[in-house]
Amino acid sequence: QVVRGRVSVVCAAASLGLVKYTLAWREAGAASWDRPQAQVIESGSVGGAASVATVWVTDGLRDGPYEFRLWGMDSLGVSGSVVVPLTVANRRSF
Repeated sequence: QVVRGRVSVVCAAASLGLVKYTLAWREAGAASWDRPQAQVIESGSVGGAASVATVWVTDGLRDGPYEFRLWGMDSLGVSGSVVVPLTVANRRSF
């Protein structure tokens, strides 16, 4: 998906034992989901479900591929994530 400007981001995670979650973005292909290569949008502790609705402002970012990741961990320490690829095109069309 190609995006530019202000992008609405809505995601949710649900599990009976979900205790922590993090939503972050980075340039595609970066070696890590840790700072400074990735930027956390929201992180928190929950009791079973997480819902995130925010706006990602792409102004000032280089055009090209990026990734969003929603990560979660349950009360047993089991974690999982989903990664969504996006292409920023502030200055040119892809």
